[in-house]
Amino acid sequence: EAMKPFVTPLSTALGHLQQATMWFVANAMAKPDNAGAGATDFMHLFGLVALGYMWCRMVEAARGKLAAGANGAEPSLNAKLLAGRFFMERMLPETASHLARIQAGAGSVMDEHDVGLDPFEGVGDRMRSCLAAGYPAHRQRGEFIGHAGG
Repeated sequence: EAMKPFVTPLSTALGHLQQATMWFVANAMAKPDNAGAGATDFMHLFGLVALGYMWCRMVEAARGKLAAGANGAEPSLNAKLLAGRFFMERMLPETASHLARIQAGAGSVMDEHDVGLDPFEGVGDRMRSCLAAGYPAHRQRGEFIGHAGG
């Protein structure tokens, strides 16, 4: 009962992860763009569920230590419980948004190419060739992050 405020949101988030997985199974093979368009949201969703699981484990351990007397660690253990509650109430519900974006499919992400838009419009020729080749422009110019000079 004491873990209900932690386990219930985790269960909901796990349901979102399962729904997203099944959506990919049903939709990504027929249209691979669906997999690409939803990949980042899926990784975030998966990460949130994994963190939610870890928070449940940490809260359970903190509650156990508090029940055993905490040996002077009450303030830090109580802070851990509060941080866990914050995660469950304020961050874990983001899984619903990630699921909605995944289930929206690839249409709004990939269809602009079907209407004749140039994704490199307004980009100079040198930058265009770098982007098309997947090569960072600053490296082509001989510049390196963290290095003053050229």
